[in-house]
Amino acid sequence: MSPYQIQLLTLATQLSKLLKVIAHSDPSAREMKKPLYEKYKGAVDDFYHSVREEATWGVIKEAIDALPKLKQFQVEADAVRVILDKLTKDLEEKFVTKLELSELTRPAPGIRPPKKPKPKIKPKPAPTDAELLIKLAQMDQRQQMATASLQKAIAAINKISPEFFEKKILSNLDPKELEPNG
Repeated sequence: MSPYQIQLLTLATQLSKLLKVIAHSDPSAREMKKPLYEKYKGAVDDFYHSVREEATWGVIKEAIDALPKLKQFQVEADAVRVILDKLTKDLEEKFVTKLELSELTRPAPGIRPPKKPKPKIKPKPAPTDAELLIKLAQMDQRQQMATASLQKAIAAINKISPEFFEKKILSNLDPKELEPNG
């Protein structure tokens, strides 16, 4: 029997007593729950500090799994699984450090960069053409939006020279199609 198993047997016995107190209905037994649990947690901490540099989690886990095979392990049959699970969970929390990715953790509140101000929206110049103003007044909103987008397209086309478009159109047509009687 390894020295770890002796200490683990002590922890298992403490857990067994704690389970009996929890199952007991006597009011005085209820008062014993907290001190017994604190004593158990202290024993787990002491065990961890005494073996953390000598043993790995794998060795301790094997020792916990081997406890039911020992004849000194005298626990009620229905509590064996609960005790082994609790021992495993408590000691795993001590021995196994969980890796936390810094990318997935929330940043401290003071580290966030300040918000960038939103760009100011420039007002659109009002139409100056009198006929266009009259037409806009008679149109609904959808028609006004369509007219505005069409005017933007026309302005973009006007930036490109009309000769460029004329050459493109003429290069795609047959010369026969250009003749008036052809």
